[in-house]
Amino acid sequence: MKIKNTRCLQALISFVLCFLFLCGAHKAWAVEFTADISEEITNSKAVGTILVHPRGYRMDLSVTQKKGKSGKAIIMVDKKSGKTRLFNPQTKTYKEVKSFSFLAFMLDPFQGIEQLKKVATSKKVGSEKVSGFLCDHYAYYDQDFKLADVWYALELDSFPIKAHMVSGRNDRRVKIKINTGDTRFLLSNIKPGSVDTASLNIPAGFSKAPDPREARKKALAALPAVKQTVQGKAPWGRRIGEGGEIRVKVDPMRPVVIELRNFYSSSTGSYKVIPQNAAQADIKPQPFDFTKNWQRKKVEVSKKKKTEWVYIRVEKGLIYATVVNAKDPFKFSRDSKLEEGYLHSAGGRGAFVYSDRKLMVRVTGDSQDAKDSELVFSGCKGSCKDKLFEKRITITNGQTKTWEFPPGHKITICDFRINKTGAVKFRIEQPARESAKRSISKAKTGSTASGPKVVRTTPIKTYGRSTKKSPGKSGNRLNKADSRVIIKALNHGDVKTVKAYLDKGMDANIYVYGAPLLQKAANLSTAEMVKLVIERGGDLSYQNRSGDNALAQAQSNFKHWREVIPVLVKAGVPVDKQTAIWKIAFKTKGGKFKPGAKEMLEYLLDKGADINAPISKAGTTLLMNAAKMAWLEPVEFYLAHGADTKLRDKDNKTALDWARTPRSREKLYQKQQRQKVIKLLESK
Repeated sequence: MKIKNTRCLQALISFVLCFLFLCGAHKAWAVEFTADISEEITNSKAVGTILVHPRGYRMDLSVTQKKGKSGKAIIMVDKKSGKTRLFNPQTKTYKEVKSFSFLAFMLDPFQGIEQLKKVATSKKVGSEKVSGFLCDHYAYYDQDFKLADVWYALELDSFPIKAHMVSGRNDRRVKIKINTGDTRFLLSNIKPGSVDTASLNIPAGFSKAPDPREARKKALAALPAVKQTVQGKAPWGRRIGEGGEIRVKVDPMRPVVIELRNFYSSSTGSYKVIPQNAAQADIKPQPFDFTKNWQRKKVEVSKKKKTEWVYIRVEKGLIYATVVNAKDPFKFSRDSKLEEGYLHSAGGRGAFVYSDRKLMVRVTGDSQDAKDSELVFSGCKGSCKDKLFEKRITITNGQTKTWEFPPGHKITICDFRINKTGAVKFRIEQPARESAKRSISKAKTGSTASGPKVVRTTPIKTYGRSTKKSPGKSGNRLNKADSRVIIKALNHGDVKTVKAYLDKGMDANIYVYGAPLLQKAANLSTAEMVKLVIERGGDLSYQNRSGDNALAQAQSNFKHWREVIPVLVKAGVPVDKQTAIWKIAFKTKGGKFKPGAKEMLEYLLDKGADINAPISKAGTTLLMNAAKMAWLEPVEFYLAHGADTKLRDKDNKTALDWARTPRSREKLYQKQQRQKVIKLLESK
């Protein structure tokens, strides 16, 4: 096994404190000895040797994981330079990090113990012999929760030779939390005596691993990029370099979405959105300026603009731009459905479809990097794990593949994946239901035959609203008596009662007190209840008039939000730049996150949520709000996860401006927190 990245390094860790700051110097143990070391971690075991010197220490380890993988590693801590190094004997390379940094704690349990001594409450338990040495036994607590037992050898200048640590994540009161589960280590066969300091030098034949950022930059520079003006038709995307421009023709009767992704440390350029019959010269270009690698910008253009062309030009740097015609948000659920997209660079995309309508799928090869693209097309039922079929194809540029499925095909999600490199355009069409077509036809001809007349009205122009309906049986509603039974069952997590109703024929998308069953379950009930409704066909794509989907409802679930949110995400509810996460971010008390909030934010951000997305019409971001409220822990969290301190709201205020604006009747601790927030933001 080659140890090449941070995930592999996690197999070597003993524990890591998730809230740690960079701080302090290592205690200078004035002792020399060698010993055997063994570690047991939740998912792996490590055995080897350790040598200790006042200058530092070195561990040579063999690691075995539960899954059967194994490998060797050398961990070396140089206290004089403040560096922690991980050596990979297989590749003859090493990585270097600053001691007492996040990665250093992941590699070295002894640094973790030193930090634990600073932040936890200690209590001497007694004295006893371990591995032949008299030790002081200390326990470390957060309130009444025991975090660790550590044994310090008195003859070895109180060097820790045994430890047992546990995670406090299951206890909501615990603030000092250890990332891994149960962890133990023990030093044995300890031999005091002089240690050859040459063993603490970088071994011969090892070289420093290249900076992955530089390697990635070189790899990107070698990829094809547009350096002149080229033209295409949406959906379309291209990598654009300095002096390059793409011109994309779009459907004027549909909305347009432009996505830009930065590939360099900084890139600048502009884009033009040209309406139908307008002169290109009359349109003022809109500039964009990226200052960080992987920054993104998304522009949504309403169909009212009747956009016919989109021009995107890069003056400096390198970006990837895609232009697509989006779904029309004002179409009725009974109308025909059309969704298009452009997929590239080992990415994936899922799309919700109706199982009771004919389904037509078309993909066309269109790669900028290679002649062929390796595509995996899957049809899923309920979630992407429940695959009805999987088709793996190699498609040449310009080649088109099509699939047709009759009504009743049971597919609810179409999933597309680019296997390695390449790119494709995809198009998903679903005609209107036959019953809807007949009803509309009768309405147009004034027929008074069976069934009510269908009347269409102009949607109300209200911010954030959606006319999207549930694909259930004409949005049928449960009567009041049964609604009371269902609501009571949801509140009490009574899966048996709801299952009985569904078994008797109740539609999984039936409306209960004004909302589909899945939305109610996500808002009120347990993860088991939500799983049941999804398995029975609950519509994951439904949004209410405020634009909230089931995931938004789950964030307001008072008791079960920690369990329900992952269920919805795994089932296929999308998490992207538009996903609102402020309901989780606002779960605070005394300026700190409530238990589980930080971990859930990390989960949603890892899935694609945007830390810099506005949370109000005024353009306020999570960082601005936390700075305004002087919430120190949230501010630190947002900054650590890429929050942009330069963003301004509609009042032209930054997060620092809000931090400098004290609130009335602040308590002493709030004033102290505000000063810390100001200093932190000023340092950024």
